[in-house]
Amino acid sequence: MIYVEPSVFFIDKRSKVSPYDQLLDDIIRSIINQTLLQGDVLPTVESLATYFQIVQDDVRAVYDTLAKRGYVSIKPPYTVLYEPTPNYLFLSRNTIAASLGKKPEEVDFITLKKETYRLKPDEALAKRFKPNETVLSLERVYVADGHPRFYARIEIPLSVFPDFLEVYHDTLNTWDVFKDHYRLTLDNRHSQLRVVALPKAIAKALELPNEAPSYQLLAHVYDEDDRCIEYYEIYTPSSYYFQLKSPRALLRQQFQKP
Repeated sequence: MIYVEPSVFFIDKRSKVSPYDQLLDDIIRSIINQTLLQGDVLPTVESLATYFQIVQDDVRAVYDTLAKRGYVSIKPPYTVLYEPTPNYLFLSRNTIAASLGKKPEEVDFITLKKETYRLKPDEALAKRFKPNETVLSLERVYVADGHPRFYARIEIPLSVFPDFLEVYHDTLNTWDVFKDHYRLTLDNRHSQLRVVALPKAIAKALELPNEAPSYQLLAHVYDEDDRCIEYYEIYTPSSYYFQLKSPRALLRQQFQKP
């Protein structure tokens, strides 16, 4: 057990972000990155308020929010309860099945929504598509033992694959279409893994409380011609174990203990 000093945290008084939001984000990030470990005791409300010269109600509100989300104990001394498990993700039913101790046919996915729409120029560029790209968007939940395990939103650029809708159906993995129909080699993937509070709609799909802590994987997939052929977002609660085929250095840096 370690009694954490207020100096571990940081609040920028010049920032337009409120002290409450800064302190909340800093503590959550420290817990997720395992700078703070399960059993560590956070500073008292009074000591944090004095150190940062902020009102005690702000600190108390931060601790209340942390307790509601399951990060710390409800009453003082505020002790870290949450112990994150690195959640390695890969959009492959075989990998998911192996991580859950299941056969691939025992892990089903449900397509919640399938639609096409045109992206705004800034959205398209952020997803590394052409400006004003029209995409096929798929929203899925992968299920095992009758419970949703993770949520995926996938976007396919239709300027690159104008006949994609003709060859795709809801029982297929999109990568099977790339491999079997287009004979593509997936050459590279740029990904970012972070921790977020679940949006309301996604929390509902995963049967979890709103703003429950979740791992979010954002990824851009490229073919051998260096075209971005797929963008996807994956959300999953940190209690599930998956294997992420991504640069290991990123994961080690994200989750290494101090």
